[in-house]
Amino acid sequence: MQGRAATAGARVLAKLLGMEVEQFCLQVIRQTEEKIEDLIINYIVSRNWAKSLTTYITERNNHPELGVRFSLKMPIISNGAATDSFFPGVAKRLGTTVTFTPHCEVGNSLGAASLLSKTKGT
Repeated sequence: MQGRAATAGARVLAKLLGMEVEQFCLQVIRQTEEKIEDLIINYIVSRNWAKSLTTYITERNNHPELGVRFSLKMPIISNGAATDSFFPGVAKRLGTTVTFTPHCEVGNSLGAASLLSKTKGT
């Protein structure tokens, strides 16, 4: 059911953008991987250099003369339902590996349920 709804949504959005569905889906994956990559790099930079580079990092690919590629010297450990869709590409972009936690596909659901039970005092 969810797969059919996602495919129908992708068809509508691709048509609005004048794209083929597969091209649209690949663009969504690429942009999501880029955003995750930026978040990881921003976190590491802000933790180690007090945000001195963070403004530049998210715009590094748009600079007309300068290009910068980052790599991680540690693996990524990933958890969450869509983790296997995006994190292999993110790891490749950052020159590292990714490890998935056991039962990662339900990780976000378990975290949300835990948070909800704490806020309701149960």
